[in-house]
Amino acid sequence: MMNIALIGLGMVSTTHLTAIRSSDQNLKLYGVLGRDPARTAAFAVENRTRAYASVAEIAGDSAIDFVILATPPDARREIVEILVAAKKPILMEKPVERDFAAATEIVKICETASVPLGIVFQHRAREASVELKSAIEAGTLGEISTVDLRVPWWRNQNYYDAPGRGTYARDGGGVMISQAIHTLDLAMWLLGPITSVQAMMRRTKLHMLEAEDWAGALFDMQCGAIGSLIATTASYPGHAETITIQGTKASAHLGSGVLTIQY
Repeated sequence: MMNIALIGLGMVSTTHLTAIRSSDQNLKLYGVLGRDPARTAAFAVENRTRAYASVAEIAGDSAIDFVILATPPDARREIVEILVAAKKPILMEKPVERDFAAATEIVKICETASVPLGIVFQHRAREASVELKSAIEAGTLGEISTVDLRVPWWRNQNYYDAPGRGTYARDGGGVMISQAIHTLDLAMWLLGPITSVQAMMRRTKLHMLEAEDWAGALFDMQCGAIGSLIATTASYPGHAETITIQGTKASAHLGSGVLTIQY
């Protein structure tokens, strides 16, 4: 049995709870911690687990095998430092931090102490994603020519009305760092690094937020492919994100967890 502490009880907490309960890896949600003590206590009672009062209490509990860190990115570093000092492995929600320098510091803190750090990019683990990566590596598509990334999601204004949501201070940005990050990560996992970018980011008339809810980009990849991206949370009623890859032998379309390869 591996005992897990969950820090952060926002939107994604129920997803982690479901994953733990459905896992065949003998996992147990041992305890939780949120910013609101009353909500933390209610969540613990509802899910028959323990409510912790502080990060230090989690760090000092020898029963905890690893910690899922699902706070907003502006609340990460101090928590990580406490957990690392106690040698608690961490599975962290994306993004690591709000900018590259701060994210690099968190990685270095864990690396220096030899404490395992994982980032949640669950799209890589989907069966169709793994199948597409295997096809690319086997040369099924031939040389990769183009890639098209689409993230046509929808969020209503209530989503951005949550304190700090869509701000640079708390989230580090808008649709790019909070939503499109999954599709970008998957594209680079499949095809390798992006080497140059031309882009624009805007806030549409459909939302009130500090950062962007629409982004468009053209980019070059190290593998020689050229690519395009459109990502938004202003595409009502919202559709599945897609990746379309054109090779010299075949094309591949990944969407809604379904892979289609055409020769």
